[in-house]
Amino acid sequence: MRFDKKTGVQTGIGARPTAARMRATASIRNAISFATMNYLMVEKMKILQALILNADATQFAVGGTADDKIIVKYVVPAGQKKRNTGKESLKAAPDSNEDNSLTKFFIKYMLLMSAGGFQAPPVYMLADDNMNDDEFRWYEVRGLGIGTHLNNLGYVVITKSRCGNTKFYAWFVEQILVKFVQEIISFYKLPETSASWFQLDGEAVQLYPYFNERLCQLLKDNHIHVGKPPASTTAITQPCDVGCCFKGPKTQAKKINKHSVKTNTFMLQRLTDLFKQHNAWLNSDERSAEVRAQGRKKKRLCKNDNKDTIEMNASHVAYAKFGLLRVQMALQLCMKQTMIRESFAKSGIFPFNLDVILTNFSKCQKNLTTNDLLSIKRSLPELATVMEEQGELPEARLSALGIKSSEETWRKNKSPDDLVLSRRRGVIITNEALQQKERAKLPAHAIIATPPNEDEEEEAHDEGAAALVDIVPPVIVPPVIDTIVPAAAAVAATPAEEPLTGCGRKRRACAAPEAIKAKLNKRDK
Repeated sequence: MRFDKKTGVQTGIGARPTAARMRATASIRNAISFATMNYLMVEKMKILQALILNADATQFAVGGTADDKIIVKYVVPAGQKKRNTGKESLKAAPDSNEDNSLTKFFIKYMLLMSAGGFQAPPVYMLADDNMNDDEFRWYEVRGLGIGTHLNNLGYVVITKSRCGNTKFYAWFVEQILVKFVQEIISFYKLPETSASWFQLDGEAVQLYPYFNERLCQLLKDNHIHVGKPPASTTAITQPCDVGCCFKGPKTQAKKINKHSVKTNTFMLQRLTDLFKQHNAWLNSDERSAEVRAQGRKKKRLCKNDNKDTIEMNASHVAYAKFGLLRVQMALQLCMKQTMIRESFAKSGIFPFNLDVILTNFSKCQKNLTTNDLLSIKRSLPELATVMEEQGELPEARLSALGIKSSEETWRKNKSPDDLVLSRRRGVIITNEALQQKERAKLPAHAIIATPPNEDEEEEAHDEGAAALVDIVPPVIVPPVIDTIVPAAAAVAATPAEEPLTGCGRKRRACAAPEAIKAKLNKRDK
């Protein structure tokens, strides 16, 4: 301790990242590819600040143990100034009217924001085990947004898991991203040909919709360029993560429990209607009998009724209703325009700052000499031209700069150029040259679905506040994971049991003819 005080050494708790993240955030080539794509869009193409966008998601723990902290009053013994904090922490008796079996319930929040300080309507993602992997429902809820005006909108999205699926991300592009860009252009009275620059996380499930022909044309018509940062670098390249746009609300949410929002009875009733509508869809004629039979949670209407109805778990619904309002309150208390702008500045995207980008890539700047830094800065215009033509920087071009690859020791002689798109360095996904090259590499299940006619898209609006809108096609068909085997085929495919090797009557029964087996079984009974 004395040595620490004299030398200034301090003790803290450090998070342990994955090995992939450690390597990715220490790679100078990753830093250069990320810097080049943003230099191209911000400095060379001069895309306006308000049209520089970023989207990412984070999850909030609500319900269960996240709900167990409430305000209590206690008496300090006479002669004692304060409670002895060394003793056991304060505890309150559980509510007998609540289900306390669930330890945690999570809500995922998807944020789309602009470097100008704006954000799109919030998207809240919930999981429902009753749904299949390729099913997706979204509900528009007035009053669930971040603003305080009457018509502020929020979207509740329900899929089988909170990770979403290709249908969700296709809907996000068409209903959230494109409309957000159009609103910004209209607000600033910009030309319709104004280009925008959108960066997202780049997971495989997120990238497949960008190879959908209809969505690609939609992005092209709206002059939206889409890029992904180097793999495993989201913590230092995504403004949503770099700034306090996620950290602030998540810290604030810990101070908010269901008692903080239970007086908002109008919104609670509105969300109750939403989940009733969702349960009705689960049992609607839209879903075939085969799909309904695959639901894992079923509940009989009554003992004498043979018909089953599928419903979301009642505890999950209760936690979701209060949890949505808690997350909304946390966002309302924290999200500010200055916070959003600072997040883009901290990532080095806008204003574009190469030094900030290299600093964020922890070990890069330490391993670079002054001459290396000057060489990189001089090479950015030329690299931006390569990025503009090909959509990415080939390894050969980075090697020509004299920059060594730090990944040579662990990639097992596999070039980063040969990796799947989601694991590569910085990439401009909407680049035409890259699109043509990658379409040939798409897996067999990533077939572009034929877009339906607009007349076939159905919309049903609830008379209440929530509006149910059908799934937005066209998306890439997901892979078929499981195949249902008929019962008879399953029995036939079951391997025969090996004969018993024990002694006595059981062994003889296994080797005896069928008539003797039946006689022995009858005697045993």
